[in-house]
Formats: sequence, structure tokens, C-alpha cells
Amino acid sequence: MHGSQGQDPPVRLAHCGTTAATARALGCRFELHNFAWVSPECYDEELSREWDKQAWGFARTNETPPAEDMIPQEVAMRGELTHAWVPWSQHMAHCALIWKKFHRAVALNRPMDSWTSSYNHSEHCANMLIDWELASWPDLYNSDLHLKFPICDYEWRHQGRQMEERIASESSSRDGLGHDHTSHHGH
Repeated sequence: MHGSQGQDPPVRLAHCGTTAATARALGCRFELHNFAWVSPECYDEELSREWDKQAWGFARTNETPPAEDMIPQEVAMRGELTHAWVPWSQHMAHCALIWKKFHRAVALNRPMDSWTSSYNHSEHCANMLIDWELASWPDLYNSDLHLKFPICDYEWRHQGRQMEERIASESSSRDGLGHDHTSHHGH
């Protein structure tokens, strides 16, 4: 277990550079589910193994890619593609796994990568999960993944103040009854 109760470990542990070659040289691991190179301290072996044993789809084009635009999973697993399209159902499976990874890191007091700990990413996943229009097209290749090199750290421990400010800001945009006057339909 990284860090123990009462100790505040270093905030920034590691970064994997900006290329697959640099990441490999630094001992980083590629997470197919996150489409990201992460340092060993932030790599969850069990969750990655669980994800990697599934048959996932990757394509060079979106919507309904022709067979010649499909990318073999073993090619995607190398971590060298700068982007790939995946179906909505795979995007939602990614969100579920990221939430699981987040919870495990917090419960076990482990560092996590800055993409997993990002509230903006969690909010995006939550919004996508309840987008019933998208849910009616689970096999549509509409999610564009981009290769990431997030920082591995304990920054998640220090997000409280930012979260309080965000909640206060969101609350002030609603009336006293809690009604949100902004429209999110179709987004």
C-alpha cells in the first residue's frame, strides 16, 4: 500500500513523458481501457487484466467503420496509436472501470493518474451514461480516444477546495428550489 494514514506522500510521483518510446523507457505501463501510459505506481494490474481479456473494437473512422478501417486489438494494446474510435458501449465500459479504479485507489490510499482523478472526466462519464439517445446506439463508433500521458500523484487528496467552489458555483446558477435553468438536451 502506498502511503499510510498520517503521512502525506509526495504529491507528484511520476510522469511517463509524451511518447510511447519514452514511456516504455521510464518503465510505464499502457492501460488500454484508459488509452494512457501510466507509471507503475498508478497501474492497476488486476483491472487492466480484466479489461484486456475482453474483445474490444477499435477503428480509424467513426460511425460504422468498414472492415478495412478496424484496428486489431493487439495493435491498440501497444500504446502507439495517437487516437482511435470505439463504440459507445465500450466508452461506457471504460467509464465504469475508471470509477472502479478511482474507488480502489481512494480506499487503498494509492496514487492515481490525473485522468482517473479528474472530476471533469467523471462528470463527462456520468452525463454520457444517462444520454438515452446514445444508449440506443451501443455499437455506433462515436467515441474518439486520444493517447494520454497523465501524471501519477496523490492530487486527488487535495481536490476538496476545488470541489467546494464548483458546487457553490453550480448551486448559484440554480434557483432556491434546486431547478437547473440550463438546457442540456442533445449534448
